[in-house]
Order: sequence, then C-alpha cells, then structure tokens
Amino acid sequence: MTSKVDELFGEEGQTVRANIRGIVTTLACGVILALMGLVCSSVPGGLIVLWAWSMTEKEIDRVESGYLPEDALPKLRILKGFVWASLIVILIIFVGQTILLFSGFYVAFWGDIVQSFAPSTPATL
Repeated sequence: MTSKVDELFGEEGQTVRANIRGIVTTLACGVILALMGLVCSSVPGGLIVLWAWSMTEKEIDRVESGYLPEDALPKLRILKGFVWASLIVILIIFVGQTILLFSGFYVAFWGDIVQSFAPSTPATL
C-alpha cells in the first residue's frame, strides 16, 4: 500500500507508468484461451480479451487525464489496435463455432471421443 501511495505522489524517485505489461499478458492469455476453446467454447477467452480492452481504455483515460505521462499514449494506441483486432478475430471464432454447433459437428466430434472411453460390453448388476 505504501509503495502505491509513494508512486501516486511521486516520492522516492518513482514515476507512474502505464500497465502495458499487464495488458499484453491479459490479451495474450485471452487469445490463447479463445483459440484453445475452438474444441468447445471460446467464451472464457473472449471475456479475458474484453478485460484487456477495459484495461487499455482505463490506461488511455489515465493518460488523457494527465495522471500518466504523454509518452505512454502511442504504445497504448498500438495496443488498443491489437485488442480490437483480437476482438474481431474472436467474434469470427464465435460465428464459426455457432455454425459448427448448428451443423452437428460438435455432437459428432465429442460423441466419437466419448464413445472411445465407453466400455465395449455393458456392465451387469
């Protein structure tokens, strides 16, 4: 808590910086999770990417309010472009998953996998 207060008031030579590393990490995790979710659902990855979008908007607002230095704004604008591109890709993935769901792909795909784990002979009581 003390380090955050010192950072806020600029004591001990600390300067306030944008949370670019946190946004990039959140965005990367969301995109990876969304791509891995192609086999069932990309919704959790999409929600994490939306969280990265929210973090980016917050940091840009902090620069525009004067809390953060102006030199962070170009990096944040580039990052905002990557976040928007990721949101568009995830939207396309959602549409693709909807098409696969209604075409019966997931029933056939998961049905074969579940059947491979099922015992070949019925159990007797």
